[in-house]
Amino acid sequence: MLYKLFVPTNSGRISRGLYIAAFLVINILALFLYAEVENALVLILATLFIQYLVININCCRLRDSGFKKIAWYVLLTIVVFIVALLADMNEEYDVTGSGFRIYVAWYFICFIALILAPTEGKDPAPHSDTHSKE
Repeated sequence: MLYKLFVPTNSGRISRGLYIAAFLVINILALFLYAEVENALVLILATLFIQYLVININCCRLRDSGFKKIAWYVLLTIVVFIVALLADMNEEYDVTGSGFRIYVAWYFICFIALILAPTEGKDPAPHSDTHSKE
């Protein structure tokens, strides 16, 4: 079940509850890492890994909600991250600046939208007979 969080897959479903729990665990882990780790390389790698996890679970929820153009979500997310990073660099990494606000707004708008998104159908039972009997 946890493999869904690490490996993009076309099978299985991520329920609302699992999505919320995974999102909270990822963010608690991020808070711990950012507070305790002082090595810049480790922080950069951890940030990239955390972003990968968040994008992956968001893509799974999008897929489960019936969204067909998931590549557009990934592309738009990367563009938002780059714009936020450039704005942060322009403002000398001020957390009260617009770059940080853009990033946090996108992050939580996606989270809230995907919590509210309906899940399309249920998984069929394994080895179930899908042919109608006459």
